[in-house]
Amino acid sequence: KEYFATGSYSQLHPGTRLRIIGVNDLAYDSLNSYLWKNSTDPWGILKWLEDTLASSEKAGESVIILTHMPMNGRSSMNEWCKRYVALVRRYQNIIKGQLFGHNHEDSFQLFKNEESRNEPFAFGYINPTLGTFSNNNPSFKIYYIDKETYEILDHETYRLFIKKANEEKKAEWKLSYRFSDYYGYSNANLKTYIDLSNRLIQDKELTAKYVKMLKTETEGWERNLSNLDYLRFIKCRTNTTTSSEFDTCTGNKAYTNIADYLRYVVVGRYLIRDW
Repeated sequence: KEYFATGSYSQLHPGTRLRIIGVNDLAYDSLNSYLWKNSTDPWGILKWLEDTLASSEKAGESVIILTHMPMNGRSSMNEWCKRYVALVRRYQNIIKGQLFGHNHEDSFQLFKNEESRNEPFAFGYINPTLGTFSNNNPSFKIYYIDKETYEILDHETYRLFIKKANEEKKAEWKLSYRFSDYYGYSNANLKTYIDLSNRLIQDKELTAKYVKMLKTETEGWERNLSNLDYLRFIKCRTNTTTSSEFDTCTGNKAYTNIADYLRYVVVGRYLIRDW
């Protein structure tokens, strides 16, 4: 019933107190031009999410949120994201993880208080894709979760190297890296990702390791290391949670009306292309 009403769903994992919540991202997709009529809470998805989180808190449940599109970059509607971030802040005590996709890259995003923009209070994993768009090696993650607290402790990324598979006429998935081993952290918690974000760009060795995995080890990934605009771009993506914040960080002009929006869609997304 809830799925047909909102395009979203929630399900308690059998035998646990962990609830999986899937949020319909069409409600904040900037390419959905209908949202210019109602960009705050179309179909009442945020209200549904708030009610679901409130019920989970009351029941003593923990929550992992799944949705396709992260809140960073220019792909998400500004006002909707502000309200979503406010919900994450309110229910940070029960939200154990946020899993995103869309960007076709292996990265993350910090969530900060809108008022102070100081210390982050949450973060989200941005997962790579099983597809090859655009010029990616198909990848997937396995997350390791504490069975008592439901905290995400670590994760592994497995990769299919397309060029090798084509040459050998055989598809073989291999472990690319385990987060804790690769970056030298003991776990994959908020404190770790804050430290990782702070070190990005300044620490050249770490930045190279990060970009290599972000680009799914595609041939030629090293070229991005000499592109200062690109490095600022990925730094901004890890540290912003609305399109207006992202525009401020990158120096882009924010779009505030339908004309700016259409110019972004036609020119920015299709004629010039994002990174």
